[in-house]
Amino acid sequence: MATGPTPPVGSSGSNWHGIVAAALLAMILGAFVLLDRGRWLSAGAILGFAAMLKAFPATAIGYLI
Repeated sequence: MATGPTPPVGSSGSNWHGIVAAALLAMILGAFVLLDRGRWLSAGAILGFAAMLKAFPATAIGYLI
């Protein structure tokens, strides 16, 4: 039974970090566009969500301890 190509040694085969980085980039660029158009509240909400995605693991540690 063929399983396809194997990932390199030390790789999990997952591209999760790349997907998150691309999503964060899209959110930040979208927020800049909204700021340029004067939509301050929407831009702030998007930037807040982006910060939550990146900072959530660090804040969850304090809750779990």
